[in-house]
This record gives sequence, structure tokens and C-alpha cells, in this order.
Amino acid sequence: MPETHATPTSLRSTTRRQLLEILAPRRLRILVIAVTILAGAGLELVPPLVLKQVVDNHLTPGIPQGLWVLAFLYLASVAGVQALGFLTSYLTALTAQSALNDLRVRLYRHLQHLPIRYYDQNPLGDIISRCTADVDTVDTLFSSGVAGLVTDLIRLVTVSIAMIALSPTLALISVFVVPPLLWITHAFRLRIRDAERKNRIAVGLLNTHLQETFGGVEVIRAFGREPVIVARFRRVLEKTLKAYNLSARYSALYTPIMQILMAIAITLLLWGGAQAGLQAIQISLGTLTAFVLLFKRFFDPITSLGEEWQTVQSALSGAERIFQVLDLPVEEEALTTSETSRRPAGGIRVSDLTFGYF
Repeated sequence: MPETHATPTSLRSTTRRQLLEILAPRRLRILVIAVTILAGAGLELVPPLVLKQVVDNHLTPGIPQGLWVLAFLYLASVAGVQALGFLTSYLTALTAQSALNDLRVRLYRHLQHLPIRYYDQNPLGDIISRCTADVDTVDTLFSSGVAGLVTDLIRLVTVSIAMIALSPTLALISVFVVPPLLWITHAFRLRIRDAERKNRIAVGLLNTHLQETFGGVEVIRAFGREPVIVARFRRVLEKTLKAYNLSARYSALYTPIMQILMAIAITLLLWGGAQAGLQAIQISLGTLTAFVLLFKRFFDPITSLGEEWQTVQSALSGAERIFQVLDLPVEEEALTTSETSRRPAGGIRVSDLTFGYF
């Protein structure tokens, strides 16, 4: 049975809907994960604000009293962020593996009930790839992709609010770097999505070729077709390499570009903070220090969003291939009720049967 072709938009919508159906029975655990993410994002704002107090109230005037209390608060907040991060990762992994277990069982059971013509019309290597490599990409989506995206979005919101509350003037200066950030992220998002889809297709073709080759290696060697098979494998491997390199190129370019933009923005903030005009509106050294630290924390989620988006796109491409199989109708029962009623009761009776050898 050939697979039905759908538009990319409808396919992505169906994929998201089915992924949500898989996660639906785990609502309570997902709620706990959301609470830990929110708590971690809020606690992450404490260290820069503590450093502001250290610089303005102790280092600048030269007052050592109270530094130990602030140092302990800094240490406790950092430890709390790491503890909440561990709890989030652990609960996310438990939820992901539970969902993946159900998905694997569902896919395997569905493959057992598909018509025989499906296996005649689809390469066995591609079917195996959907059960292994594509499921692994969905594992990445559940265990790190979605959780990373949600965490980065929440961090982005909380840090933005803290930056505006700390210094609206510096926040206004940092706004100028947002348009190029959004443009770069959008451009990479579109290209990464297409590259990852091509990459998953290429991996499926490679697995198909390997399965068919090793399954018929006796015939290949008997007819001396090794050079032809090797040449065909090189062509398939070349397509796979090009698809992977295209995806890796976008991933390798994104992070350095974002880091350069972050360095330029921090340079502008430090330069602006040193000007007499900003000193006149009472932006202290501690405020500038805390704002630069917050701005770096603002930039890190944006960079991570692009990296996590690549992971999510790769996983969604694999999930699309899985749900294409799960959407195929299963084979109907071979016998109807009337045919079953005509079957003789008690099985088939055999009598006076002899075997001979010549």
C-alpha cells in the first residue's frame, strides 16, 4: 500500500496533534515539570541582583560588612538553579521514555496488522529506519527538544521583565539588537526545517540500500555484481552526506553569529554606561554590572532556541515518517461472518493419507 501524500502544513498539524495525544495521559507529570521550569527561571535572576548589591553597597563604598550573607545567598541561588535543573531533566527523561515506550509498542503492533502489499511496495530498510532512527529522533524531541524550547522561552520572558525593571534606559538601548536577532532566527528556522526533512529522507534511503544489499549478498556475489552495488552505494551515501552537511552547516553558522551579536551588544552597553550622559541619570556601576549579566542570560536562550529548533525540526521530520505509517489502514479480516459460518466445525478431517518417496 503506497503512503498517502499530504501537504507539509497538514502533515505538521497532524504530527503535532498525535504527539499531544501521546503525551495527554501524562498531564500531571508535565505540570510538575512546568512548575520546576518556572521556579528555576525565577531563581536564575537572583545571582545578578545579588552582584548588584555587592558592587553598589559594599565594593564601591568599601564596606565589607554583610558580604558573607550576600555570598551565601549567591551560592544558595546557584545551587537551587542547578537542583531544579536536575529535577526538570530527570522528570522530563521519565516522561519521555514512558511516551516512547507506548509509541514503539503502538508502531510495532500497527506494522503487524498492515496488509502484505505494504511490505511488497515499501523497502524493508525504510520500514526498519522508521522503527529505529526515526523513533530515536522523537526520543530527542521528548527528552530535550520541547523541554529546552519551553525553558528557553520562559527564561527569555523572565529576564526581559527583570531587565526592564532594573534599568528601562539600558533596556531601551538593548532593544536595537532584537530585530537582527529575530531576522536571523527566522531565516535559520526555515532553512533548518527543510534541511532536517531532507536529512531524514536520506537516512531512510541509506538504511534501505544497506538492508537490500546485505539481504541479497549471496546473489550479488554469485553474479559478480559487486562493482555495480558499490557504485550505487556511493551515490546513496553522497546524497546522505550532502543532506547532513547542509543541516550541519546551518547549525555551525548559527551559534557563532549569535555570539558575535551578543559581544557587539554588550560592548555597546558598556560603552553607553561609561558615558557622562548615562551617569547623569543615575545608572550605578552595580546596575550596569547586573544588567550586562542579565543581558547575557537574555541572549543565551535566544541562541539556544535556534539550536533547540534544529533538534525539534529533526525530531518532527522523524515523527512525520512514523505517523505516516500509523495513519495507514490496517488489513481487514480475511474471513467474513458468512465465510466463517461455512467453515466446517471441528477442523479438517484427513483419512487414508499416504506419503511416498521416489
